[in-house]
Amino acid sequence: MDWFLQTEKKYLWRSDWKDWMLVRFCLFALGMMTGVLIHKKAKKPVFVGALLAFVATVIPVVYKYIKVGTDNTQIY
Repeated sequence: MDWFLQTEKKYLWRSDWKDWMLVRFCLFALGMMTGVLIHKKAKKPVFVGALLAFVATVIPVVYKYIKVGTDNTQIY
């Protein structure tokens, strides 16, 4: 558990506005996938688009998080 907290702190310190936009867009896409309450015919295309947006944004976020987590330098 301590590793996750330390990695989170390092990730926050090393993130810039582009990283935060990726996280926000990723969460938006996840919300779209879980909250799709539209007509039955339009549900599948909207879900597929949101799924593609989620996958395209979660990959760089997780990659950087793992990269920061495996770095042994201190945050201060």
